[in-house]
Amino acid sequence: MHAFDWLVWRRCLGLSLLLSLLTAGVAAATDEAGSTLGTRLARLAAFLPAVVVIAQALVLAQSRERGEIGALAALGASPFRRVRGAILAGLCLGALAMLSLAGLPPQHGIYCYLVAG
Repeated sequence: MHAFDWLVWRRCLGLSLLLSLLTAGVAAATDEAGSTLGTRLARLAAFLPAVVVIAQALVLAQSRERGEIGALAALGASPFRRVRGAILAGLCLGALAMLSLAGLPPQHGIYCYLVAG
């Protein structure tokens, strides 16, 4: 991966995590009082793919407006090469959401296992 890929990866990851915190805050504020941590994290993991897509769209639009993607296109980079960092950020967060929904240990996601013991 090149420097631009790492830059886009960091931007996507940072914005995705910020939007995830916002989503978690809204979910916690509107959720019923008896919900467990595992239930809340599973709901957040279900929203994570949508959050990542929104972050990718915003980051790539910013890069397009700055001319970074156009410069790569002028250098002959393929369309996949121009957005590779955003794709990898989405895959990382998608894998994290998948692990949390996998149910390790039973009845809890991996987040609950790591956070709540």
